[in-house]
Amino acid sequence: MLFAVCPRAGVSLKHIEESQDRSSPRVEGVEMRASDRPALLEEVKLVGTHNAIVNEIKAGGVVLQHVEAPADRSAPAVQGAQVGKWDKDAFLHEIESPHTLKHVENINDRSEPRVEPDTQVKSNKHEELLSEIKKSSPNKLKHVEDTADRSEPHVTHTAALRVQATPL
Repeated sequence: MLFAVCPRAGVSLKHIEESQDRSSPRVEGVEMRASDRPALLEEVKLVGTHNAIVNEIKAGGVVLQHVEAPADRSAPAVQGAQVGKWDKDAFLHEIESPHTLKHVENINDRSEPRVEPDTQVKSNKHEELLSEIKKSSPNKLKHVEDTADRSEPHVTHTAALRVQATPL
């Protein structure tokens, strides 16, 4: 039987003969299998580097097909759109030049709030409230004999409480 000693505390730990590996996920219908990555890396090593592939193409070992009509996919996919040269100077000149604006005859301004005709708007009594507060004095307050203090926390009798000293 083997024993280990924890170097920090000097405590000996007991050795476990059999252990159960529970690190794999427990998902039904899912199997773990070995990764294909090592085989893929070996295949890449056998093919060689980029330079080897370029040298093979230059040597003429690869036969390329001739293309009669190239497929140019650089054109925009929007109907009626054209790609052309942008003239920045003409654009800036157009922005700087004065433009004549049309006079607006028909105004449809909807920025006002819509108030129904039968709506009654009453005055706000905020000023009266403030003046009443200013006039009243603390002497007119009533004395309360019996207070109903509900500020303490409500804890059920089944709750377990731990009191810990707080460092000051």
